[in-house]
Amino acid sequence: MRNRLTLIVVVFLLASMLHVEAKSTMEMLINKEWYEIDLSKMQTRKDYYVKFTGTQRLIVGADEDGNTKARVQTYYLSNEKTDIFDEEQVGKCREGKYVVFQGKKRKGYTEAVCMELYQLDDMNMRMGDVKVAKAEQHCFVVNTEEGKDYETDTQQGDGTVISTQDLLVGKTWYEIDRKTGKRKRTEVLFDKDGMALHCTIAKNFKRELPDWQMREFYFSDEIEREFDHSKIGDRENGIYLVMKEKVDGGEWCAVNYDITTLSANRLVLDCVYPEGIPTRTFMTQYGIETMSRKVQKPQQWQLMENAWHRLDTANWQRSHFTERFDSINVKRKYSVIIDGIRSLKETENVYYMSNEADSVFDFSKVGKATEGDYVVVNETTRDGGRVAVSYKVDYLDNKNMLLSAMLDSVEHLIAYERDLTSEEQEQIAEDEALAGKKRTTLDRLSGRQWKFDKKPYATMSKWHRWYFTDSLWAEVDFVYDEIRKVWDASIKTRVYYLSDYAHHNFSFDQVEKKYEGGKYINFYKDTYRYIYIPKPRIIIYTSEDGSVTEIPQRPMYNKIPDRRSYSYEICFLSERLFVYSPTESTFVRKFNMVNR
Repeated sequence: MRNRLTLIVVVFLLASMLHVEAKSTMEMLINKEWYEIDLSKMQTRKDYYVKFTGTQRLIVGADEDGNTKARVQTYYLSNEKTDIFDEEQVGKCREGKYVVFQGKKRKGYTEAVCMELYQLDDMNMRMGDVKVAKAEQHCFVVNTEEGKDYETDTQQGDGTVISTQDLLVGKTWYEIDRKTGKRKRTEVLFDKDGMALHCTIAKNFKRELPDWQMREFYFSDEIEREFDHSKIGDRENGIYLVMKEKVDGGEWCAVNYDITTLSANRLVLDCVYPEGIPTRTFMTQYGIETMSRKVQKPQQWQLMENAWHRLDTANWQRSHFTERFDSINVKRKYSVIIDGIRSLKETENVYYMSNEADSVFDFSKVGKATEGDYVVVNETTRDGGRVAVSYKVDYLDNKNMLLSAMLDSVEHLIAYERDLTSEEQEQIAEDEALAGKKRTTLDRLSGRQWKFDKKPYATMSKWHRWYFTDSLWAEVDFVYDEIRKVWDASIKTRVYYLSDYAHHNFSFDQVEKKYEGGKYINFYKDTYRYIYIPKPRIIIYTSEDGSVTEIPQRPMYNKIPDRRSYSYEICFLSERLFVYSPTESTFVRKFNMVNR
């Protein structure tokens, strides 16, 4: 009986195993980081890796400057060899002995690079070109670092991948001189709608406004002799970037750029049509996407290992406070004057990161909660008690930090500057020596495109920009000319000047002084005001008792021009962040502008 029962169990298990579906070729390919083995050294190459999705292969590596770049190639699986790439087969077949990659575009067809899979399992892959000897094969292994479970990770099995458009848009590209490596005066910002904001900074950027243009573009796999407006926004990938530009001041035409290099912060465009346009190189310093901070929370490691010096918002100089963060404590040093003698005091309080402003300090999160929009500190009150103070991280990078908190029912804005290394200090000293002076408020305002981090009102255009010279403040917007079929820049300028105090009476004498410091932006708006004009009474009848009957007249007003002064307080200002607040309002509202 026992032997019969054992036999039944074995048969049942064997039957269950037979019904388990084996993994397909695509399931074993996708969502893994494949590292090639150098067969001459029998070592895994770390300079690049290969990743497959349902429709594309990514070859991810680094260029000569250490910038991450990804080359994207469309593919499909097949059981037959082929020399012609069939786009209709992409993503359809999940099994196949051959991997067919998209090659060069030819007249009437697209070449195919056919690779044969000699071995494929969950950890190993061997493939080689069918046109090359079998000995010239490539061996890959799966990256198993950090304990990644690739068998269960199928979140990207739908074939989605970072496109050329995704790498291109959402950042400001600064053109670089290919000979000297220095930044030129041209900046370009691409948008997903097929529009590119092109800005050329004037030589004297403090006195002259930049040249603003809106240019259209789209992607293509073929050279376009004429610009086709119907293709704008049609594709997210392509070999060529086709832009509508003026060549040598002539007519608008289609300029075809070959995208030779495109990474997170490097773009190289080689013009293939028309002839005579040199290769252009662009760089960006601030990451893959400008809106990434909306997804990524401030991390604890960004606070640690740095000495943060508090800035006096009156003059933007370092105050007597210094703060250091470790994994558990925030240590503060500050100088006080006791009995006429300056002494140094130190405090140490525990803290943690939080996604919300906590009113009660949670000691269980100390050392564990390492990311969030708030830094919650267990502060000591004046009477010796303890209270949880939540500091909101409004801005954080490797140089500046901006915190805001409600202290004594009043919102306080606290700015910090990181303690620089000796190498960084030497570089800054060298830059200041070349400039001949230290950075002023005007230096930080001028020469940059400022945009609102969040639009103050819904109807504001996403192309709204601010630009400052030494005496002019320009608000730039863009409108589309339906007749000429081009984008025009609408520029509204107003006169302004900087000062240490809010001026209620605008003075043109201050404009002529060209003061470059201060924490207030003073300007004016021309308006009208009405003055009441009294009119004499028109008596039509007087009775015997002395009562008067008169004709009622409509009141009259005289409309005269008037001028009203305004002031904006600069709450915080750096090369990347500009926070201001109107000084005359029933409520205080801060506006954040960024230069990315």
